[in-house]
Amino acid sequence: QEFLVTAKQVGKAATAFANHGMLGDNEMEVISPKVADAMLLMMEKATQPDGIARLLGVKDCRVAIVPGTALWYDPEIKAYSDTKFVASALAIFPVEAPKYIVYNVVLHPSKGGITTGTGICVPAVGKIINEVISK
Repeated sequence: QEFLVTAKQVGKAATAFANHGMLGDNEMEVISPKVADAMLLMMEKATQPDGIARLLGVKDCRVAIVPGTALWYDPEIKAYSDTKFVASALAIFPVEAPKYIVYNVVLHPSKGGITTGTGICVPAVGKIINEVISK
């Protein structure tokens, strides 16, 4: 499926999880607080040793994160490329009282053959989070 959103729109949508179901700065409730809080806890499980975001590398801060990888939609040919990808990772932290959202997107990733959000974006997001929490 194709969806076209900006990084700013993804970040704003993520505020619903960070704000217990409220979109933006308490603009309106878009999901129940119970669901929003459950989503954060599920996203946090990705950072466990057997989780998909175990490469995060953040200690002393609870992080909710979801990595992603998708085929690149090429608007010129109006089809998905079978060789180009979009890698991403969205993190919300600290889980117990969310204050920050970090969203990293890499178009056409190819770091040593790695093309996934887990392999490329998660470690980069971890470095950003470590910088933030060290201040």
